Amino acid sequence: MAAACGKRERSGPGEREGPFSASGIEPSGALLFAAVGSFRNALVARFRVGSFAALTSEGGRLGFAPKTEAKGGAVKKYLPVFAVASLLLPTATRAKFTLGGPEPPYLNVAGQAKFGTDYDLEAEEMEPFLSFSNGSISMFLTGKAAPRLDYFFHHSFTDGRYTIYECYVRWQAFRLFSLTAGQSKAPFGRVYNSSAARLLFKERNPLAAGFAPQYQIGVRPELELLDNKISVHAGVYNGNGRNVPANPDPYFMYTGCVHIAPLGPVPLGESAHEGYDSPVFAVAPGGYVNPMKVVSGEMRVDSLMTAYGVHAALRWDYFALDAAYYLSDLDYQLRERVLTSSGLTVQAGYAIEGRLEPIARFSVIDPDVDDDDDAKTVIEAGLNYYFSSYASRLGLNFHTSTQQKPDGESTRISQLRLYYEMQY
Repeated sequence: MAAACGKRERSGPGEREGPFSASGIEPSGALLFAAVGSFRNALVARFRVGSFAALTSEGGRLGFAPKTEAKGGAVKKYLPVFAVASLLLPTATRAKFTLGGPEPPYLNVAGQAKFGTDYDLEAEEMEPFLSFSNGSISMFLTGKAAPRLDYFFHHSFTDGRYTIYECYVRWQAFRLFSLTAGQSKAPFGRVYNSSAARLLFKERNPLAAGFAPQYQIGVRPELELLDNKISVHAGVYNGNGRNVPANPDPYFMYTGCVHIAPLGPVPLGESAHEGYDSPVFAVAPGGYVNPMKVVSGEMRVDSLMTAYGVHAALRWDYFALDAAYYLSDLDYQLRERVLTSSGLTVQAGYAIEGRLEPIARFSVIDPDVDDDDDAKTVIEAGLNYYFSSYASRLGLNFHTSTQQKPDGESTRISQLRLYYEMQY
C-alpha cells in the first residue's frame, strides 16, 4: 500500500507499526500532565452553563436544528469509573496491546492523548486570558470477530465529558465491497473524515462543524475500484447525530462521497511528515440530504438540510496541501426562503525532514450568502515538531477569527494555542 501511493518508508527506532502505535513516547512527564489536565477539565465542566453545551452540541451547525437532544446524564452517571480507568491505564503504560494476534488479532488497544493551553490575546482587563480546553484522552479498540468481520470502538474523555464516538462492525463481503453498521463518521469528504490523529492543527478544520454530517447511526456500503484509485462511499442513517439511536420521525439521512486518487491511494491525514517519494493527489466530491421534523414550540415542522461540495488534496515529499469548498441549504417550513451557507478553506504544511512543520490555514464561512454582512474569516498559522517516535508532537498554533455584524461592526477572537499530542 505504501509503495502504491508513493509514501516514504522509514526504518529504525522511529518506525511505526500502525496508525496509532509507536516504539517510544517522549517527553516522559507528559503522562502526568495529561492525567492532571483531564481531572481538572472534569471539575471545570461541572460548572459550565447549558448555553455553551448547546452551542457545541452535534446539532449546533450552521442553520441546523437537531431533531432531538441527546440525553447524556445517564452515561455520565454510570460510566465515569470505566471511562477513567480504561483511558488512563493504557496511557500510563504507553504501550499497544494485542490479543490473539497477529492473524487475526482479536483485540488491538491503541489511543491518543492531547492536552494544552489557550492564551486569549483579545482578553479585556479582569477577564481570564488563560484556559485549558479541548484536552482529551481517546481509546481505540479494534479487532476481528471473524475472518471477514471487523469491529471498531472509539471512546473518549474530553473536557471532563465521557463520549462514545464510534461503535460499529464492518463486514468485508468480498475484496472490493464492504458493509459497515453502527455509529461512525458519515461519508462526506476529507474535511471531516480525516483521522483526528492526523490533523495539522490542534482543532479540526472550521468547515467540519458547519457542513459535515458528523457521527451518525446507520449502515455504510463501500466499493473500491481500479486498485482503490476510485472508492465509492454511501450511507443511510437516522440523522440524529451520535449516541441517539431513536428516530423521532419517519425520515432518514442519505450521504455519499466518491474518492478519486489516480496516482494511488492518499491516506486520510492532513500532514505529510512521514514523507512521500512521489506526488499523489485526490479529489473527493460528496454531499448529504437530511429531511427531518424540527420542534418549534408546540409544533413539529418539516425541514430539509442538504450539503454538497468537493475536497482536493496533494501530497509530495513532506508537503501537504488541501482545499475544500462546500455549500449547504436549509429549507425550513417556517422560513420565507431557503437559507444557503458557503464555506471555503485552504491549508498547507511542510515538514522539514519530517520534524519541524510550518503550517497555515485560511477559511471563510458565510452563514447566509444573501447577506453581505455576516461572513466569518479564520486565519491560522503555527509550527509542529514531531519527536523521534513520530507518534508524539508539540504544536504551537495562532488562531484569529473575525465575525462580521449587520451593523457594520465586527468581533474578533485571537488565541495562541500550545499543546502536546501523543499516540500509543
